[in-house]
Amino acid sequence: MDDDYFLRHSVGDITWHSAALVQHGNSHEPLVLVRETSQRGFDGGSQVFVYAPSRSDLFAATAATLDQLNLSILEARIMTSSAQVAIESYIVLEADGERIGDNPERIQAIRQGLSNALHNPDKFPEIIQRRVPRRLKHFSFSPQVNINNDAQRAYTVVEVVAPDRPGLLARIAQVFLEFHLSLVSAKIITQGERIEDVFFLTDNNGQPLTDPQLCGRLKEALIAQLATSIS
Repeated sequence: MDDDYFLRHSVGDITWHSAALVQHGNSHEPLVLVRETSQRGFDGGSQVFVYAPSRSDLFAATAATLDQLNLSILEARIMTSSAQVAIESYIVLEADGERIGDNPERIQAIRQGLSNALHNPDKFPEIIQRRVPRRLKHFSFSPQVNINNDAQRAYTVVEVVAPDRPGLLARIAQVFLEFHLSLVSAKIITQGERIEDVFFLTDNNGQPLTDPQLCGRLKEALIAQLATSIS
């Protein structure tokens, strides 16, 4: 694990992850954990932890699967270690806003559903394209997207502010895939019916985006995707 992992997770979470990773051993299968969170500001939420070999479409497949499991993502922390392992941590509620709580059957269904979905990367495109029709909330404002480069790190920073909606993260991740971008890290926050997301990206060569026209097309694609209603 890199420094970012230890800086962005609590001692309790690190202990929880470590015990499971010891049992997981050298397996190349994805590890999925679920439990109620004690994180401040997310009372009643459940934490989903995913540890798997890094792939450019892993985040998109995970976000889409959580949506298909009728879960709403309140927060996500996404990072990739120097060993090319993806470490994803999500705070979720049921799609209707209810807590999952200490429900062994529901927790097992989430773990099994995610494990099955992430077990076969060849099926990721099918998972990402699959839609779960749900009632949309009224748009209270238009999506906003800002793109700039980090002066201290070799990343391109994409900031998205938009109304919350089913499948939003999966739609954003799908745009990144279409532009052949790699997600290095992300911070996703849902505040009421508003999401404020920050993504750190590179191109396939591990470099920030320096072409203004490419950045312009990326911004337009994100806004178009976020403004399109779900069929």
